[in-house]
Amino acid sequence: MRHAVKKGLMLAGGIFLIHAAQAQTVPQAKQFLGAIYSQYTHQGSPPAIQSPKAIPLLSPALLSLIKENSVVLHGEVDALDSDPICVCQDHDTIHISRIDVQLADQYHANATVKFTNLGSRNTVRFKLLWVNHGWRIDDIGNPLTPSLRAVLLEENHKYLNFPPPRPASEN
Repeated sequence: MRHAVKKGLMLAGGIFLIHAAQAQTVPQAKQFLGAIYSQYTHQGSPPAIQSPKAIPLLSPALLSLIKENSVVLHGEVDALDSDPICVCQDHDTIHISRIDVQLADQYHANATVKFTNLGSRNTVRFKLLWVNHGWRIDDIGNPLTPSLRAVLLEENHKYLNFPPPRPASEN
């Protein structure tokens, strides 16, 4: 009997710890995404996803794919022609209506950000990865591009097998 009570208390304690960790981690993920979108203002200059300023925002795997994409395209853009975070090339002040986060496990989360930019409503989905005590973007999806990672992988593979012509300045 005493063993069953002790086991029950341990289980309840474990559930409490899991709940406490989620209570800390979900707000951190929401804060991370909110801070990114707060840079999208009328006069703001959010970091382009392929710029060095975006490095602290991206997971090592996504960063590697973006760098590889830049190399295979000789610095040109294709999949990254528009900003996948705002689903735009131009922005004004973005107004967030909702950020939802669901934890997959202690290192992965799925998030959805709903917002308005230049009068257009958008929804962007993120896969987040916990790296070095902070959340990082591991993938981005929107109605036009369900997975940035998949598009980059496909594009990198395509151009590695059939390289695009080099710009005239490199010939």
